[in-house]
Amino acid sequence: MRGAAVAAVCVVVAGALTTASGTWFSPQWKAGWLITGLGLVAVAVAWPRRICEVPADEVKRRATAVLAFVWVLMLCVAAVAFALTVSVWFHGRELDDTATLRVQALTVECEDSGKHGQKCHYSYVVNGREYLGDGNFGGSLPVTLRVDPAHPGDLGRADQDYKLLWVGIVLSALTAAGAAWGLVDGERDLARLGRDGYAPEPEQDAPEARSVAEAEGFGSFVARKKMPGSAVFVGGCMGAVLLIVFGVALVAATGFGSAPSLVGVVLLVAAVAVVVLTVRRDRRDTARAPIVYGYESGMVIASERGCEPHSWQDVVPFEFMQALRSSSGHGSSSRTSYHRCLELRSPAGTKLLGFLGQREVDRFAELLAAYEVPRTQERLDRGESVTYGQFTLSAAALTVDGTAYPWRDIHHVTTADHEVGVVLRTGETISALPGETPHLRALRSLMAHRIRNGGSLTTEAEGEPGGGAHS
Repeated sequence: MRGAAVAAVCVVVAGALTTASGTWFSPQWKAGWLITGLGLVAVAVAWPRRICEVPADEVKRRATAVLAFVWVLMLCVAAVAFALTVSVWFHGRELDDTATLRVQALTVECEDSGKHGQKCHYSYVVNGREYLGDGNFGGSLPVTLRVDPAHPGDLGRADQDYKLLWVGIVLSALTAAGAAWGLVDGERDLARLGRDGYAPEPEQDAPEARSVAEAEGFGSFVARKKMPGSAVFVGGCMGAVLLIVFGVALVAATGFGSAPSLVGVVLLVAAVAVVVLTVRRDRRDTARAPIVYGYESGMVIASERGCEPHSWQDVVPFEFMQALRSSSGHGSSSRTSYHRCLELRSPAGTKLLGFLGQREVDRFAELLAAYEVPRTQERLDRGESVTYGQFTLSAAALTVDGTAYPWRDIHHVTTADHEVGVVLRTGETISALPGETPHLRALRSLMAHRIRNGGSLTTEAEGEPGGGAHS
């Protein structure tokens, strides 16, 4: 879909250049608009589909795709505006060049036309024939008019207002160049983040983080995660789209004079500025976002404030499902999808970090489970009990909400997306919500181990948390 999306943009640009280089209403001019229209239809089809192909839990990648789409919209609008202003400018100059005959005219009447200034009615003679024409060439007597000898009755052919279009030509060209630069830059980012050229983060720790981890005795380095920056660009892109819509509407408005068109051009330029500033802010926030380095016994959060160590002993993980709304790619409808989240909290309940997406959740959840399971197993073997939310484990029984169930009475354990279930041999199921159960993966592993030692069937949830099925 990436190739089709980029090709659609190229078709729009090619059509606009074809129109701009053709004479007014020539076959080339018409073909250029036809090509541009087909390209716009292709853009409207290909780009939303390309955005929807990006998984919603890959926040940075989807946001980059949306930002690239904003650049595409700006490029298409600027290309169409450039083609229109250039063709109108050349057409106006061509008409003006044909007005080679100068005649003296009498001003019959002048009236104030409001938005268009003073409009006068003129009477003049060409080749012995009297003509009447309208225009704003002044009301003094006599008035010298320039007319086309081949069309002496059309004073509009000598209108020089077309010369003001150079402002639109320059602004649309600059806007198109800036949007093209933004699109190329966005494609580079998508190539780094996307499926076609996904470059995983370097799996090594920074020297500063390593020295802190060694001082804390965290053991070997395991994983690294660059946290996402702020979501300020989402609002910026939405604002830019609104500016583009209103700007195009004002520029295309006719019959209201030059003021609305001027305001529309200002809004289009403002949209470019908004997107540029949004990109700069997003990159700055991304560069300042903390990096999490995971080790065997803890993690180090590196940020502008320095390196902050956290032992896994002082970190409580919670896994749960989060609902995300996204476009379905069919009209304006949307769908709700659920994505796995991992939230790391302090023992006091303060949120330390949050991970979204199966890949990152698996990496750090398994890392925490690998640390928690041996420690808890030793405590259970010593006769102690350990509590995880509603579940309390001991060597003899599993206690749920104050009710003890001997391990020999438990048939198996299930962990699904929205439920943790303990199925008794009687067929009864005791359930709890994953989001309210800390150390979900460690709990599942510990319960499965105790069930096996009790001689019952192996748990059906030996895979990823949430991967087991209800029985």
